[in-house]
Amino acid sequence: MKDILLYNYTKIECLSVKGITEDLTKPAHLTIKVWNPQLSLRAHCHLKGKMLIFNVEGDADLEVHMFNTTTLIDVDLVPTVKDNQSYLKATSFYAKQQTPSMKMYFKNSTLFNGDQTFADAFTDTINENWPLMLNEIQPYFEKANAKVSLAVLNKILTTIPTDQYFKDAK
Repeated sequence: MKDILLYNYTKIECLSVKGITEDLTKPAHLTIKVWNPQLSLRAHCHLKGKMLIFNVEGDADLEVHMFNTTTLIDVDLVPTVKDNQSYLKATSFYAKQQTPSMKMYFKNSTLFNGDQTFADAFTDTINENWPLMLNEIQPYFEKANAKVSLAVLNKILTTIPTDQYFKDAK
């Protein structure tokens, strides 16, 4: 897969956060559990394999829709100082997803020498057996999600000084 684009990954509900302490002068490790009703991925991919008795090889634009995904996120944070203000910076972001349902679509395909009938049958077969494909696709999705999420999280963290985190808690 290449040129991976993610959609709806910020439309989440936070289910739990563990590891946050009021001492923000030390590194921290957070574990966050979130739920998303629909995550989407678009990418260009090259496939090579076998479906029943047919060889499958070619390029295609891939669209994946994952429904009701629960993600367990591990984030490492370190304190930083900028302009005499303390902030947190995320140094790592790892996400493991559980997806109970998904649909895939191949577009602009050269699979089966561009024969759309075979390509449609291939897509239908994959969607009927999506758990098998999820194991192939999920690592790419998680890696892209982690890269984007780490960058977004750090953009947010640089706007909130740590002295503001527990300001209203007391």
